[in-house]
Amino acid sequence: MGFFDILNPDERRWRNEARQEAKEYRADAREYMSDAEDYKSDYNELKLDTNRLVNELSGTVRKHNEYKVSIIKELGSDVTNTIDNFKRFNINSRVIKVPKIDSNSMPNIPTFTANNFFMSMPGGNFNPLKVIFNTFSDPYKDRDEAMKQKDKALEYLWEVKSALANLRDTYESLNNTRRYINDERQMLSQLMDKVRSIMQQLNNAMNQQTHTETSAKHMNAVCKIAEQIKNSLETQLINKSGNIDNNYKQYSSRLKQINDSIPARPVISESNSWLDVIINY
Repeated sequence: MGFFDILNPDERRWRNEARQEAKEYRADAREYMSDAEDYKSDYNELKLDTNRLVNELSGTVRKHNEYKVSIIKELGSDVTNTIDNFKRFNINSRVIKVPKIDSNSMPNIPTFTANNFFMSMPGGNFNPLKVIFNTFSDPYKDRDEAMKQKDKALEYLWEVKSALANLRDTYESLNNTRRYINDERQMLSQLMDKVRSIMQQLNNAMNQQTHTETSAKHMNAVCKIAEQIKNSLETQLINKSGNIDNNYKQYSSRLKQINDSIPARPVISESNSWLDVIINY
């Protein structure tokens, strides 16, 4: 007669149930670990894509700043020269406040680098749990140990899923930021085309002996535009989360409103209502 033969039927049933539960717990643990490895694989792949996007965005920000610097140089030179010409054209014309912008004085431009960004990268290092799927002679201890393994495997699965979700949010934020910058670049290009048209008309206006008061208001508006671009250039564009900084959004929004207020083909006249929108900024 064996040892287990002396156990009563209930005890044998409980022991068998404990073994079955331990088996099911380990099966669940293996499934959780398998799912976690799949999520981890997705995470590692997305992390590579995010690295590439961060590096691309870093270059995009640098080029965007360089583009705005070129605008500042153009506005600084042309605005100053045109104002000087206005003063010589009519000594009694309006005195226009000139922003401190010139090609020899560049603003302090905040930069965006991959190293600064990845200091806050979520889920950078995984420490997979070493789940040991062994068995014990005592079915009750075996069941308790299997339950612990299941719980640890489930906890690890949620950690990996959470890290992947955070990384996806980060990637989407970076992607939105890239689109934001590209849209702003297009807006600035439209705005500068309008400004160049205004500047050309101002130069022509001087030759035609037209109203210097109206022309002066246009020059003041151009100065305001130059100031807004300069302010946006001196403001941090992207925060550590990869999103557009709120302060930068304010300047960008103002520039967009200015661009939207100016008609596609601006014409100098005494009844330009869009001038007041710009000058009031």
